[in-house]
Amino acid sequence: MQHYHYIIRKNEENQISASSIIAQSAANHIVMAGHRAHHIVLNDFNYFEPNHFYRPHETVDIFKNYDVSKVTINLMQGFGSLDDVHNAYYRLRQKIVNVFNIMRDLELTDTDESIIMGALEQTYNSLGYWIPNADVYPERTNIVEIQNPHIYTTATDFINKFTVRVVEALSNGLLNKADRADTLRELLETSLSAYRSVIGRTTSIEPTDAIQVYYDFSSINDLKLKQIQYINMLEYIVHTAKRGDVVVIHGYNNLYERVSRMGFDTINAAKERGVRFIYAFDGISSTSNSKGIAMSDMFNMQGAYYADLDVDVSWSIIGRSLPSDVEKVQKALNTDLSTHIVESMQAKFDHQALVHRRIGQVNSFVQFNPII
Repeated sequence: MQHYHYIIRKNEENQISASSIIAQSAANHIVMAGHRAHHIVLNDFNYFEPNHFYRPHETVDIFKNYDVSKVTINLMQGFGSLDDVHNAYYRLRQKIVNVFNIMRDLELTDTDESIIMGALEQTYNSLGYWIPNADVYPERTNIVEIQNPHIYTTATDFINKFTVRVVEALSNGLLNKADRADTLRELLETSLSAYRSVIGRTTSIEPTDAIQVYYDFSSINDLKLKQIQYINMLEYIVHTAKRGDVVVIHGYNNLYERVSRMGFDTINAAKERGVRFIYAFDGISSTSNSKGIAMSDMFNMQGAYYADLDVDVSWSIIGRSLPSDVEKVQKALNTDLSTHIVESMQAKFDHQALVHRRIGQVNSFVQFNPII
């Protein structure tokens, strides 16, 4: 049996994320049951790191690793199926607005977002990508299942014609006012110029049938760019997942809290298709970043991803906690934990975590020694 020290980086302060190790183990079990695993790696977890894991030898049939900094997803291109094109179109436009908001440090006003949304709607109508009776003739749209992605319109095209599209949207009744149109175009153009190579180009990523797919964000040091790429790629990633597959998000605490909520509609739509999700955090609680932007943790997902952690989440695995964390856990579970559990959660035992599941009334402390 593998010993836990085998997956410890010797003489290094930055150790492999324990939550990612457990999440990888869970993904391996799901794969063994005949499904695929899609990993969004926001931390430095690397299943291909030599001399640490008992994984199979790399083959194109088993593993595929994308360096997210070297592939592009066209910001303007949608993903999904034609029979759900209405919802895909809604999420696409909202995603674009969200990305521009992230680029502006989440400072866009409701009016700004309304102007961008109107300009987008006019753009897709003018290009013939969207039609009013799309529910009757979805095959006449050009939002999803794009056959020639290399010639699809880009965010650069959108910004270049932004003011024109706003004027057209006003005349067509898609907007009530657009006082900030010129100023907003300049702001968006300035923001886009910094990230044009990532989101201002056509889609370059090549699809794969590999059983385990990794979207590696570790080479992106710019935290804002990490948020942009996460939101921009999420729809594509979950689109490639089928019923029974799992999407594992490693280092979920690297997302802004608001970015986490921006991804909710896409994730929820995938769940309705039978796709499963694992959220792996490198810590229990979060803090704000240097710009005062709140980061994600398991607690501030409440109210969006779950109402009651005990009822709405199949499994939760929680590591050693501070007293303040224990209070938050009890609030999230909507229950009081026994004195024994509270004390054990704070105990300084290596590799120990609380495994909780409502079904079967599981509340067990486990010494993890995974074989991955």
